[in-house]
Amino acid sequence: MLFIAVARFDIIELNLYVLSLLSGIGFAIGFVGGIVGLVLGVLRFPFILSSEVSIAATAGTNIGVSTMGAAIASIQHFRQKNVNTRIFLILGLTGATGAFLGSLFTRYMPIPILLIGISMIVLYEAYILLRSSKMATTEQNQIQKTTMNRMIWP
Repeated sequence: MLFIAVARFDIIELNLYVLSLLSGIGFAIGFVGGIVGLVLGVLRFPFILSSEVSIAATAGTNIGVSTMGAAIASIQHFRQKNVNTRIFLILGLTGATGAFLGSLFTRYMPIPILLIGISMIVLYEAYILLRSSKMATTEQNQIQKTTMNRMIWP
């Protein structure tokens, strides 16, 4: 058996199978997140929840893992000049402030409210992605039609 110390210095016992599974999931989510520019904590959350003792510990662990992954990926994105500095500073500072204040309220939130909130956010994100995908497909089809018309009728 392997042991992992968490932030409160509780010891959680994980067998080698669970540790390997979590490592593989963590790597895959981090890899995809680094490519697409998302920390993907929404995907990671259920796996952490299945191995943690409380919803608050899951939330804290997830935000910590997300922060670590985002910080490392950000270095490479900064090097590649993929970052709009003004937007980064505005959203980074306000987002960090909001995250800090929000973390203070985690212990006071009933578990069902937290889970409903997470579910609503995931559903909203799915809706936005599907809607933007539909708009992008329509736009791409219009470009293809215009290109074909120019090729046929020069």
